[in-house]
Amino acid sequence: RELRTLYVLSLTVGYCLRLHRHDAALDALREMVEITDRKDPTVLLALVRVLLNLGSIDSAKSALLEAELCSQADKSVVQVHYGLLSASRGDTKDLELAIDHFKAAHALDSSNTAAINNWAICLLHLGRLKDAVRELESALSENPEQALDEGLVYNLCTLYDLSCPDDANERKQKLHRLAAKHGRQGFNMDTITIQRNG
Repeated sequence: RELRTLYVLSLTVGYCLRLHRHDAALDALREMVEITDRKDPTVLLALVRVLLNLGSIDSAKSALLEAELCSQADKSVVQVHYGLLSASRGDTKDLELAIDHFKAAHALDSSNTAAINNWAICLLHLGRLKDAVRELESALSENPEQALDEGLVYNLCTLYDLSCPDDANERKQKLHRLAAKHGRQGFNMDTITIQRNG
């Protein structure tokens, strides 16, 4: 019965988030946290993300501390959430701290594309566009099969448009070839937007 309830609640959370009803998703997640006796890091980390979207930074930090204490919590994923928590504050010092968390997450698990992607986003917010491009390109060259994620590729294309508009199309075409060669089945090639002449 509890498994069925958790399943229905998880569907409810997903549906509410698609409708941008974070308050309703929060209610369902809180119920899931109680059903799992506050011991499921996946549920607690989902709660962290929703609380951050609602701007409840202190509550998100409390939930993150609980998730970190769970024995089956993935340390790399927890570091990503600490990075998100720091980045949500938005000032320069916190963005630098967020980068440190994302670097730690990447060091723990080099396949964690959320870590490298958010790291690059923080660099962008700090005005370090070329560094952001370098980090994403480095991740793609080191392990293209793992790093070819639609979100990462979309962000890299956007950074190309911002940082090097003169050769953005050439870089995107190279990225398109890389995705065609190494992308997983079903990879959405539309994330690579190449401007056509004419």
